[in-house]
Amino acid sequence: MPPDTATYMISLPMQTELGTILDAVTFLPLPWGGTAAQAWLGTNPAGAPLLSIATEWPQIWLRTKEQLTKFEREYVYLRRFSADCALAAGTHAFGDVQPGPDPPDATVMTDAGRVGVESTALAIQSRRMIHGLFTELRRRLQAAEPTAFATLAGHVVYVWFQNPDAPGPPELPHKRSDAAALDELVSALAAHKPDPDALRTDGDAAPERMPELPLADTTAGAKFYAAPLLGGAPGSMLYTLAGFDIALAYTTLITADEAWREIQRLVDEHDKQGVDVLLVTAGGPDSHGNVFPAEELLANFVLAHPIGLEHAPEHIKSIVLHSWGTGQATILHPSVEHAFGPLYVSMMPVHHPFAGQATAEDTDSGTGTA
Repeated sequence: MPPDTATYMISLPMQTELGTILDAVTFLPLPWGGTAAQAWLGTNPAGAPLLSIATEWPQIWLRTKEQLTKFEREYVYLRRFSADCALAAGTHAFGDVQPGPDPPDATVMTDAGRVGVESTALAIQSRRMIHGLFTELRRRLQAAEPTAFATLAGHVVYVWFQNPDAPGPPELPHKRSDAAALDELVSALAAHKPDPDALRTDGDAAPERMPELPLADTTAGAKFYAAPLLGGAPGSMLYTLAGFDIALAYTTLITADEAWREIQRLVDEHDKQGVDVLLVTAGGPDSHGNVFPAEELLANFVLAHPIGLEHAPEHIKSIVLHSWGTGQATILHPSVEHAFGPLYVSMMPVHHPFAGQATAEDTDSGTGTA
């Protein structure tokens, strides 16, 4: 039965340095009451602009039997950017996309003729690796008997990991080789009884004091609690099999200088003879078809602090940053300037909206509400 329309407080741990000032929060909402990505903005103890990513929910854009090849992934990036350009300006940026001699990745037709284009992703590799580790827990749960988790139906379980001997900042999820720790966590999840009343709040404003979380933990350092799904449910394999889902909390701290150094690294890596345009995609699918929404928050952070490149490329004439979920495009070189967008509110992941509960009168008349 879908939950009521109560307000629930969702609290997650976040690591930061002593002396950091956090003055704004940014997030991308999900239809079931969680967040696709949540981060805090502020300054670190040295006064540098800081992005503190607290959590994200990777989304499946494409289910693949085999990994996408390098060109297949880059082809999708080029085509999506060109389609967004057509939506914004009425004409495609690229036509007749063909594999290039590498470099460039591809050659395309433009108003200026055929040019060489390199395509790459603005990725947070550490977070991709961490979510890869967390996938092992998801696999374990999908392989288990679903009836063992009946009490979790209609909930999302937020999980994080800490060193049980020296509790501190969140640590990496259990590895596949940590079989005993994973087994203990799966058993703890099966035994967990959610307490949504402990998360309920009255009114629209946040309470002055946060409610105590109904936390459960394991001896190996996993901590978790369950919150009701609101409005809808994720269209994931785990929810399909067992009626609940899981999400990971893990902190990543990135300064504006570090973000622009990553842009510079990508430029230097692709600045080769024959490359005229570099397309940098934020939030695009990886080789498995997964989208990491926090990477779009990183793109927004880059644009909010237009430091620019440390040095100009030798061969690349134009660099464009394109956000997959919002469709916004920004030219980063030869100068930082807005190109178009945003075109979309966000990427809407596959989900199942909850139907309204039928009333007795509706049932008697043979109708229902939706």
